Amino acid sequence: MKIAPILPRLLDWGSPRRRPGGGRSPRTDVEQNLSRPIPSSRGWTVVEVIVVVILIGIFLALILPALQSSRESQRLAFCTDKMRRLLAAVHSYEIVEQNFPPGTVNDTGPIENLPQGKHISWIARLLPHIDQQEAYENLDLSASAYAPINYTTRQLTIRALICPTEVNLMMGLSSYTASHHDREAPIASDNNGVFFLNDALSYDDLEDGAAYTIFLGEKCTDVLHDLGWLSGTPGTLRNAGLALSHQSYQGRDDKNFAPWLEINAVEEGNPDLLACRLQGGNPEEPFYVGGFGSYHPSGANFAMGDGAVKFLTNDISMKLLSQLANRYDGKAVRAEDGP
Repeated sequence: MKIAPILPRLLDWGSPRRRPGGGRSPRTDVEQNLSRPIPSSRGWTVVEVIVVVILIGIFLALILPALQSSRESQRLAFCTDKMRRLLAAVHSYEIVEQNFPPGTVNDTGPIENLPQGKHISWIARLLPHIDQQEAYENLDLSASAYAPINYTTRQLTIRALICPTEVNLMMGLSSYTASHHDREAPIASDNNGVFFLNDALSYDDLEDGAAYTIFLGEKCTDVLHDLGWLSGTPGTLRNAGLALSHQSYQGRDDKNFAPWLEINAVEEGNPDLLACRLQGGNPEEPFYVGGFGSYHPSGANFAMGDGAVKFLTNDISMKLLSQLANRYDGKAVRAEDGP
């Protein structure tokens, strides 16, 4: 075998092929593509940017209401659950004591919305039934709601009493109230609701039936006059004398403001307890109570005596609302009385 003729072919391996006449052979498609110049990237024009911004704005306008509605539905569900638990506490108290808690306790009546008197509310007696045993043990029910011995407990913010939509989240307040009367009137011993001054009712007193009697409802927190969850005043008792969500007073959106509490100095002999001077109440209209309401967009939650929690819309008729708040009016609730 002759090696010499093969060497030139090996040395020529990989070199561009030449045509028989001496020219180079045509380049392959890959070589041609690699040899082409890469075009430079072009930026967006002003028109294109404007179009994209407009499309994003339209998308957000369509999606945000749905997101807000979803969040409100979730808050309403949480609120319903809280009211159901609070109503369960009322029934638990009734099983133990054989009666419902009185709406408020005081030596005289009617009740004035002022920080004076005993004014122990119905909520105070439910504390052991809403996982607040320690607060209950630190509370002196024989003293006034505004007594120095009850200062610390009175300032507690109890999450079970706060609606998720509450805008005035402050210490010592409650979003939930009990029904004391079917119309605007002072809190007194002759009210026809279920929770009022000094009397402790039972199921036998609900002549219209528990399913047709309002026990609890929501309220729009009045931070200028609200005396807190421990006080058996308009802070924890309301009536059916006003349309739902009616703002009885102009609220103050200040989460660090407590109108009924002012820190003055450290009490002598107890440096851990701040001495407080009570403020608030409604000295101009002390017997005014106010109605139910909420910060939900279209209505408020109500707890009926049979354990049901119902969402009543803002356009409910005042006649029907008044009938539901009266425990013994003897009137049947008819469909045409609804909103």
